[in-house]
Amino acid sequence: MKHKAVPDVQQPWRQFVVGYLQLLLANARDAHRRLDSREPETVHQFRVAVRRLHTWLSLPGLLPLPDQKLLKGLKRYIKVTNAFRDADVQNQWMKQHGYSECPHRKTAPFPAGWHRLAHRLDLVITAAGKAGDGGLNESFACRAACVLQVLSDAFAASLREIVDVTDDRHMHRSRIWGKRLRYLLEPFTASDERAACVVQQLVLFQDCTGMLHDLAMMREQLLPEDVARMAIEQEMQEQYRDFSHDYLQGSSGLLQELALLIEQLKGV
Repeated sequence: MKHKAVPDVQQPWRQFVVGYLQLLLANARDAHRRLDSREPETVHQFRVAVRRLHTWLSLPGLLPLPDQKLLKGLKRYIKVTNAFRDADVQNQWMKQHGYSECPHRKTAPFPAGWHRLAHRLDLVITAAGKAGDGGLNESFACRAACVLQVLSDAFAASLREIVDVTDDRHMHRSRIWGKRLRYLLEPFTASDERAACVVQQLVLFQDCTGMLHDLAMMREQLLPEDVARMAIEQEMQEQYRDFSHDYLQGSSGLLQELALLIEQLKGV
């Protein structure tokens, strides 16, 4: 995301959100034009662009949620690109560790109708900019602080629910909440050093939990006696020790920084 293209976070919140959604939609359209299923990087760029757009359209307390059919349309693209990404990452890990590739996982073709979906989303975003309600003069920074508080509380609760290294379900939930926090904070990173620091910590959190998820998925595809599975389980234990130390034991530095940032934004 190019900072120079991001609207001013001190704008009235509705004006900012509409402008930012238009930017995210333009980025997704551009990524789709360059999409080539034979090129993993183009799949990754499209996947991230669509995921950002879907997250922002789904955030509570900003604009009214669009038709669920539109959100489901975006989810179809996320699901397919996730499958491409998972297969690529897992096979890279296996090769790097000297094992054969994971059993072949079929990936579905990209859904048709992207241009129609993007056009309908454009209409919804434009219409949201014309709608009116109270609090229009409130800045996006102030409105975002309230949304961030909700997301931060959910993120902290999801961390408390994680039991052990095998608890992929709750780790996955914490990763989702972390992504929502990260995407909501990204517009602040150009002008706020603390926001940039928190976003970087959330990226590291996402990398850590993402690797644990990848390892868990690979493990499930292999037989218990498989040597590669044993190596995967060993790495999972090592990764989880670091994860537990950084995010689960005692008072998390990430949660503390989030709390300070939210208080700072509330005072803007």
